Amino acid sequence: MKFFPIKGGINPGTDLNTIGGAGIYNLSGEYTNAPFSQSWGNLIVLSDGSKTQIVTEYTGSTFSIFIRGDNSRKWYKVNLTKDI
Repeated sequence: MKFFPIKGGINPGTDLNTIGGAGIYNLSGEYTNAPFSQSWGNLIVLSDGSKTQIVTEYTGSTFSIFIRGDNSRKWYKVNLTKDI
């Protein structure tokens, strides 16, 4: 049994507020209500009555993680450190 279902790609231009099914989605392009303007990465959706969204972003030179509690909340960038 997989921990999270792999949902596949989300079409560029999709509003991330409309993505509610728990799982892992691939991102590649521009998205409405995303924490970045254009990028590649993954959207992880956790759903247990409320919805948590986690986005990983890779630009080729940087890697970032963003999180928000639900569609009405703003995105927060997770600070990363080296050598944990």
